Amino acid sequence: MKMILPCALIAICALAQAQENPAQEAARLMVEGEGNFFQASQEHGTRAAFLQFLAEEAIVFQPRPVNGREAWRKRPEKGIALSWKPLFAAMARSADLGYTTGPAEWRKAKEDEKPFGYSQFVSIWRKQKDRSWKVALDVGSEVPGPPKADETPQLEFSFGPTPVATNGSQISPSKELHEAESKFAAAAQADSAAALLAASSAAVRVHRENAFPRSARRRRGRC
Repeated sequence: MKMILPCALIAICALAQAQENPAQEAARLMVEGEGNFFQASQEHGTRAAFLQFLAEEAIVFQPRPVNGREAWRKRPEKGIALSWKPLFAAMARSADLGYTTGPAEWRKAKEDEKPFGYSQFVSIWRKQKDRSWKVALDVGSEVPGPPKADETPQLEFSFGPTPVATNGSQISPSKELHEAESKFAAAAQADSAAALLAASSAAVRVHRENAFPRSARRRRGRC
């Protein structure tokens, strides 16, 4: 659920080209892929672009999770036109998994001046065996209108923490993730807002239907 990636953002991405940091280089390539994704949608249509950039096992929501490629294959060749731009990108220190998020607009046709709907998208990108980047999960939430004034059009980057070793061996990422998710689910049953605040990073963004995304840590009330 996705506006054009301006040249200014490309220039910002270029600042992350330092070869000594694989995560920075991976983030640059991921955002470059996002720009190519959008360009393909303008040249070949939204359906064709999603079929090109979704991974084989990609998940989209309609509203339940389904295989993304199968879902887009069933759509008509000429459907709604999406435009989008990433405002925030995050990359794992492993440099093989990251996400982009930002505003999107829906038009009945690409040439239409006025959108008929607005959303905020989140796309999780995964590095493929051929070293290309493709979308593993894509989800969007409807919002009341275009981005708020405080949503500055500047791409920000965030990088995950360095894995911590225990007894000379590195923690299994999948095991650590499963344990963290289980603790979060258990805590959320008692107080979902407190659980989210306790488990979130300083850069967390909360997306909800019919509401603009915001940082949970900036909120003093319940989410």
